[in-house]
Amino acid sequence: MNNNQAMYLDPDEEILWQGQPDHRLFLIGGEDFLLIPFSVIWMSATIWGLGVTAAQPTGFPTTMMILLFFFVGVYLTIGRYIFDAQARRRTLYAVTNKKAYILELSRQRRLQVLPIRPNTPVELFEGHLGFVRLGRGPEPNNPTISLWFGGDGTFSFRALDDPRTVYSIIKKIQAEQGVG
Repeated sequence: MNNNQAMYLDPDEEILWQGQPDHRLFLIGGEDFLLIPFSVIWMSATIWGLGVTAAQPTGFPTTMMILLFFFVGVYLTIGRYIFDAQARRRTLYAVTNKKAYILELSRQRRLQVLPIRPNTPVELFEGHLGFVRLGRGPEPNNPTISLWFGGDGTFSFRALDDPRTVYSIIKKIQAEQGVG
């Protein structure tokens, strides 16, 4: 966080770690093994519908509906990766001696702050570009529509090169507060 972002800190807070998610365009996660085939099937059916409509014009409402399905398919196939990469490029993370911060620098600044307490659940997900989730996550095997829009709606430092470092810092803060 630079001086402008430091204005969000309390006077007695000290930044222990700061970073950003990976900026690459295609970050493939486990859920993509279902979403990618679905989006390809969606696009195939839509392109077939466009072909049928071009060969035998069916009227304006039908053509518009097929075009709507086409643009939704483009988003599902490639657009969601582009929007997610742009969001990650404008996201900053920080851990202080008291709190965790996620700052999203879009049209409006969106600041999420989570106090780090001894009983705050912390989960480490290692692997290629792992993440650290603070607080309760979604129930396992209960995917939500947010999978199509990047993220799962939880307080997470995602797409990190070294999530274990962040996890260790948070666990150390909790240990210093009395519970680890």
